[in-house]
Amino acid sequence: MLPRRESRSILVSYIALTSVSIFATRPFDSYPYLTTLVLNAGMGAFLGLDWAAAARQFVTDPVGCVSEPGYIVQQKGKMSADGERGGVWGVNVLSTYILAKELHSHLQKSPSSLPTTPRVIYVSSARADPRFLPPIPADDPQLVDTLESYDASKYVAELVTSALDWEFAQRPGQAVRCLRVDPGVVYTGMFKPFLPLLLEWCMVLTFYIVSASHYTRWTSAYPLLPCSHGGSVQRYIPSE
Repeated sequence: MLPRRESRSILVSYIALTSVSIFATRPFDSYPYLTTLVLNAGMGAFLGLDWAAAARQFVTDPVGCVSEPGYIVQQKGKMSADGERGGVWGVNVLSTYILAKELHSHLQKSPSSLPTTPRVIYVSSARADPRFLPPIPADDPQLVDTLESYDASKYVAELVTSALDWEFAQRPGQAVRCLRVDPGVVYTGMFKPFLPLLLEWCMVLTFYIVSASHYTRWTSAYPLLPCSHGGSVQRYIPSE
């Protein structure tokens, strides 16, 4: 007979650091250990779509049009609600970093008899790339004045995940891995405010076609890829 399973939902806001801190301590008082931490939440300061750029990319690069869209208009200067940090950076980088650090001890308590080691899984983006960083990153560390703040923050988070993977490996006790994954092509509804219903359904259909024919070849077969050590994140492309 299979053991009884329990599902528990806890609402946490990545935007508020107080909520993140409470989540990192209170929910696990009743549980002896944590096996996997999936950091999937994120945000972008999206204003709309550049329709001309979208049409151009759809004609010249239909796969990239849905996997790496280059026509999203983003807002510069987005701050957190309290005005103390960059809004996008605070959610996509800082909050995930805090959760990984604070929950490390719970992950280390995972039984060594399990088939996989405890791990932190950071869901990144195909748009995560150093070309979106400011010319001098130290001048805008929280990406407030960076135009593509979402794309840049995802790349910075990949670097942070890589650094945490190295840091956790040096700590005594059971090793905790930090892994970066690509979400593939998935509809989240984040562009629903910018699309008429018909175009929204066209987007969903396009996502399905691309996922079925191309993109899942890379994401489904190789879902968990470890971050590289060092100053940059290497993207793994499987051989034929």
